[in-house]
Amino acid sequence: MVTESLPTAVVSGDEAAGRRSLIQAAIRLAARKRSFKALGLREVAREAGLNPNTFYRHFDDMEALAMTVATELGGQLSQTLKAIRANSTRSEAARATVAATYRFAADNPEAVIALVSELNGAYPRVRAHLRMLMQGVAREIVDGVREYASDNGIRDESLLKLAYSLVEQLFIMSIDYIEQNNRRDEIESWAVTLSKIYFAGGALLLGSRKN
Repeated sequence: MVTESLPTAVVSGDEAAGRRSLIQAAIRLAARKRSFKALGLREVAREAGLNPNTFYRHFDDMEALAMTVATELGGQLSQTLKAIRANSTRSEAARATVAATYRFAADNPEAVIALVSELNGAYPRVRAHLRMLMQGVAREIVDGVREYASDNGIRDESLLKLAYSLVEQLFIMSIDYIEQNNRRDEIESWAVTLSKIYFAGGALLLGSRKN
């Protein structure tokens, strides 16, 4: 779970445990309310079983906590997809990308729900950070398409836009995947179709540039 592996290098012992408890409590509450902004510091501290003053030992405000979660979650997902790209053939890439994304969502449901909700949330820095993370994932996908098409030129802006749209759609669909167990196969199948359309379209774009 992402909440178990968030960085604790700046603290140790009981302080590290307190920081982790605050993060876990905020994720649980934000998933229910679909917003970190909707949370009060006292509410989070109470959920964590800590004194409210403990919050300020670790975070300046709730936005800083949300960005910590976004950084860790995004980093883990990016590394997962990078490994998928490195070990997948062209025919496997779309299905492997979708499967890894949704397996990640199923393993970290509350964090994913909370953060996907923040894509249009009230914290500008968090929104910008999440979109930056999505751009990073999109670039990984673009690099994969380039490899499959044997193209070593400069990254095409059209490919990046297509990849970003795909990543955004996968993220949004991940909430349905988490919450609707009876539709998981259907959701994953449709996501694979979207991904294949992207990979096929990307290769065509690259091919048209060469001709």
